[in-house]
Amino acid sequence: MDRDEFIITVYCLVCEHYQVIKHTYPLRQGGFAPALSDEEVITMELCGEYFKLATDKDLFGYFRAHYAHFFPHLTERTRFVRQAANLWQVKAAIHRRLTWVSGQAADPIQIIDTLPLPVCGYTRRGATAVSSRLLPTATVPPRTWTTRGASWGCASRAGG
Repeated sequence: MDRDEFIITVYCLVCEHYQVIKHTYPLRQGGFAPALSDEEVITMELCGEYFKLATDKDLFGYFRAHYAHFFPHLTERTRFVRQAANLWQVKAAIHRRLTWVSGQAADPIQIIDTLPLPVCGYTRRGATAVSSRLLPTATVPPRTWTTRGASWGCASRAGG
């Protein structure tokens, strides 16, 4: 599946679940209607995450440069970022709905991940006890993979 088909597929899925969620939660109380639909913004965020676009600036720039024909009303980055930030409850509700619809709501381990966490960090350090135990005959390079300060599994470090 190429990227065009992927974006269209994600958009169709988002539209399907958004229609159910918008009747459950009050989304907008008043004011002007945004230029981009909520479905378009959520689609761009999901696809941008999949394409490994790390920042809002990267996300906006990529879709503005390559997919302006899919999203012709994508004109101003600040409005896009503000609208995306205001949709956090809708995105969480879609996530919960996808977990429920897929039948994984009661599973202890779910395919739909909630938050990616780092496992190892690349640090500048000498030989560690772990690497010297695992490779006693090999020389350890000055930069090694260490587990110091890393998060394991689904737990996060307390205190940063």
